[in-house]
Amino acid sequence: MSVTPPSPTPTVTSRVGEVLYATLNDSFDTAIHAVDEIYTANATMPGARDVDEDYDNGPQSPIAKSLYGAKNELNRWRGKSPPLPSFEIVSGLVDAGLNKGSIDDRKLLLEAALSTMSSLPKGALSDTLNRKTVALLYRDLPHPPPTFINNQYAWRQPDGSHNNPANPDLGKAGMPYARNVQSHTPMPMSEQPDPGLIFDSLLRRDRFRPHPAGNSALLFGFATLVIHTCFRTNHGDWTINDTSSYVDLSPLYGNSLEGQLKLRRQDGTGKMWNDVFAEDRLLFLPPISCALLVLFCRNHNYIAQKLLEINEKGRWKCPPPDDEQARMTQDDEIFNIARLINCGHFAGIVFSDYLAGILGLSHDANPWSLDPFSEIRNEDHTIVERGCGNANSVEFNLLYRWHATLSEPDVAWVERIFASSFAGKSAEEITIRDFNQVTENLREASRRDIKTWTFAGLHRGEDGKFHDSDIAKILMDATSHPAGAFGARHTPGIMRTIEIMTIQMARKWGVCTLNEFRKSLGLKPYTTFQEWNPDPAIWMPAQALYEQVDRLELYVGLQAEDTKKPGPGAGLCPGYTISRAILADAIALTRGDRFYTYDFTPSTYTSWGYKDCQRDPTNPGAGSVLGPLFLRTLPNNYRPDSVFTWFPMLTPEATRKNLTRLGKADKYTFERPGELSMIKSVEDVGAVMDYTTGRGSRVVRSVYGPKAREIMDGGGYFVLLDDVRADMHRRAIQQAIFHNVEHTGPIARAIESKMRALIHHKSFELVKGKTKCIDIVKDVVNLAPIHWIADALGLPLKTHDHMKGTIFEQQADQIFKDIYSYIFHEIDPSLLVNFRGIVKKHVSFMMRYIEPQVQDSNGIIPSVAAIKDAIVGIWVDRRGDCGRFYDSMVANGFSRTDVMNDVLALAVLATVELSHLLVHVINFYLEEENKEYRDRITAAAFGDETVTAAELEGYVREAIRLDPVTVGVMREITTGTLSQASGQPLQANERIFVSLKKAMVNEDLYPHPKSVDLHRSKEQKLLLGDGTSKLLGEDYILDVGAHVLKAVFSLKNLRRAPGPSGTLRRYVQDHNGTKQYFYLDQKQKISPWPTSMLLQYDQV
Repeated sequence: MSVTPPSPTPTVTSRVGEVLYATLNDSFDTAIHAVDEIYTANATMPGARDVDEDYDNGPQSPIAKSLYGAKNELNRWRGKSPPLPSFEIVSGLVDAGLNKGSIDDRKLLLEAALSTMSSLPKGALSDTLNRKTVALLYRDLPHPPPTFINNQYAWRQPDGSHNNPANPDLGKAGMPYARNVQSHTPMPMSEQPDPGLIFDSLLRRDRFRPHPAGNSALLFGFATLVIHTCFRTNHGDWTINDTSSYVDLSPLYGNSLEGQLKLRRQDGTGKMWNDVFAEDRLLFLPPISCALLVLFCRNHNYIAQKLLEINEKGRWKCPPPDDEQARMTQDDEIFNIARLINCGHFAGIVFSDYLAGILGLSHDANPWSLDPFSEIRNEDHTIVERGCGNANSVEFNLLYRWHATLSEPDVAWVERIFASSFAGKSAEEITIRDFNQVTENLREASRRDIKTWTFAGLHRGEDGKFHDSDIAKILMDATSHPAGAFGARHTPGIMRTIEIMTIQMARKWGVCTLNEFRKSLGLKPYTTFQEWNPDPAIWMPAQALYEQVDRLELYVGLQAEDTKKPGPGAGLCPGYTISRAILADAIALTRGDRFYTYDFTPSTYTSWGYKDCQRDPTNPGAGSVLGPLFLRTLPNNYRPDSVFTWFPMLTPEATRKNLTRLGKADKYTFERPGELSMIKSVEDVGAVMDYTTGRGSRVVRSVYGPKAREIMDGGGYFVLLDDVRADMHRRAIQQAIFHNVEHTGPIARAIESKMRALIHHKSFELVKGKTKCIDIVKDVVNLAPIHWIADALGLPLKTHDHMKGTIFEQQADQIFKDIYSYIFHEIDPSLLVNFRGIVKKHVSFMMRYIEPQVQDSNGIIPSVAAIKDAIVGIWVDRRGDCGRFYDSMVANGFSRTDVMNDVLALAVLATVELSHLLVHVINFYLEEENKEYRDRITAAAFGDETVTAAELEGYVREAIRLDPVTVGVMREITTGTLSQASGQPLQANERIFVSLKKAMVNEDLYPHPKSVDLHRSKEQKLLLGDGTSKLLGEDYILDVGAHVLKAVFSLKNLRRAPGPSGTLRRYVQDHNGTKQYFYLDQKQKISPWPTSMLLQYDQV
């Protein structure tokens, strides 16, 4: 167990500097907030149909933005010195200028340039340098390759085929390897050193050396997956590459239609069989790569499920069609689109986690990455080619043999496999013939049913899946184990036969020498063996074997070359030539792929899929794509704040050291995560009632109070949701807002009035006729409760009748939704940490407006914030007469912080969930099958007194019951008990999902559950969860709902707009065993909130 070294003791100077920085930061914040409020109060009101903005509560005005930029620039250099070019960088620039075709890579100019680029702010300079760098690296290699190494290209074919390798009409599947570099050095076989002698002299590991940058075995397990994606040498003909030359996850999907069909269910869902993959070679390697393939298989099935659920173009059926041809057509479409998206995730890992490991960016939690995919134009306006194809070469086949990096546990694993396969022969005794025979035997064994394959001794369950904990153990072990270092004398001895075969293969291919390869990359050739590797124990045997450095073979020269030291731009630390070449190859592999360039579009990938595989540079892993994959496919094993999740390609010890240096260690956990229990669904009516009405409070607790405490300080209603003291705060809020807890009428009428005003202001007319349109969700239902609560709480909402407000309507809507979602919704774990930060900013933002009101009611000496608020109030409209409300809240004797938290809880719970419910109610009665009830509602809206308020409330009640917003609530077991549903024991700390939706259509609770029944007893309360109804009561929802129905259905000839715009665009997905509706927001990300529904009506 390693011991973390103590952090250095801060000096007096550093402490004074920190105090100064903190003071300046506070001053900047005060100035920014004051300037911004004045600016926003005098800003132009957004138009009725403006597209929503991302309201991040950041500065809005030019002056505030300038102050904010100055503050950020100040903080950017906190604890740092401005970078100045070193002597080495200057020397490298001079060398590059004098030797453009023969750059000395020992001067680390490229590494220094990449390191500098990674520290630049996003902007014109950063984009220009990125384009220049990508173009430079891409042009390092010929595209397409100039020739191939097969006899087909040694002479003309009778039919003229294969004359031009770039012409696809001349190429076929199973193409030969390309050869990128022409050789000019005669190397007769009779003069070449013995491969076994070479291995024993230069390559064989003498002792294990851990990777100098702290890279973990998982990084090289992923590298193995990339390498096997691109290279599969035919055993009968070494010139043929049996796999494609693209980053297309072929180890998962295979290389032929015949092989691919064995992986697929072919049932119309586009899914693969559980935990399968196509690459049999990986079964004989350490299990890291196989475990990663299992995750990609699961990700494929997740993507396919989402594609079918969302059904963006409306052409698929769920369940799939019975007709076999139609079913297979649907299956082909979903499978291939899911593959595109899954490969997008794979490429994302290559250019995030993997590239960060290569360049050492993960050491600084730096989110920068090369962008090889975008269009780049030269100064003469020509386009740097992309999507033109690629062919992998023999040179890179040799370059990507990284056996030296095998960790000690992986070497032990290989030794066990060899011992059992070769009857105990030593590495020296194993012949090439032995190896080929054993390989063929193993491949024969792998030809059994692909659904039964296993590795590392794992067992499949009845559903064909491996246990999550087994897969997680392999991957977490790999993160914990240090990889080996690159370099001479570090290839494990057990690999001797394979290394000998590789040297022989390279000679049969006729590849170039090391110096010829370096020249092709524009690098300085070596003039002496000592320059190639200054260690006498290496260069002297090499000189004895090869005599002249120009005769040094490519493979041996790459593997035994002196290695880079960790530093800026250098994290992989291989030999210098490998380090330069792999960047060029990564660009070629991806920029040359049509599906990552010209066809990487929302149309090809679907809108949701296009967004799903995008990299998020702001996540806790500094843009990690592998971390979100862990959280999606192993949600009970990985944690949203764990370094095992976000920095898996470094050992935890290395990551702790890095994050401590950066001052970020407190944001992460470093211990190995334990496994969470599976969420169990509770559907039994008795259990549901017990766990939601308080009768089961001794055995379960709410999970929502702890979540609120993550974003709020102090106490109050939200914070105490898992505490009986919440009842006191509930009663105080109800007394303050209702004045009479039994009377909600004034509020319902106020919201109805706001609805009518919003319809008037935000409707728009069609060009011809008397038809008007209104987005009833975005512009009306979402906003009316917010307009009312702004009046009730004195919030400066900017509206048409309050132009001096400082909070935009859509901004308030987004803030309240985000706070509600963080507390009550299950957030995608990969977004949780960032989302928490956003919500904390939202809470602070709202407290700026709530705090002065509470202080006024307390009558205490005003704070600096209150004084600032008073000054800004000269320009800002605070809205409403809310003194009575705040006086009532303060009179309860709660602390100032508790009162502020209670006010925010009211603002959130009185608005966004209510709006969501009302959207479902309106949509329910717009359906044609509910026309009978719609006609009664419309009659009431036009003054028919035979339709009573109780009848209208009944319509609201039944619509909510049949189409609920909250389909269930989460609970945690406090002590061992029994589920009334099945007698299944529930252990302390286990999580359960209580299905409210299923209970509300249960025959025992609601007779004729599928029917709209207005005569149900009001004593049988709706099961609405822990949000609005729990704080404000069911009567509040029903009363407001009845008034809203009258406001909406009073519009003459109300109807849906034609096409998708007139529908509530949502899809159903399984949520802990209960079906729930979800939506896609304007960024095509999955959201629990409805976004839009356009209705039409006739002008009167």
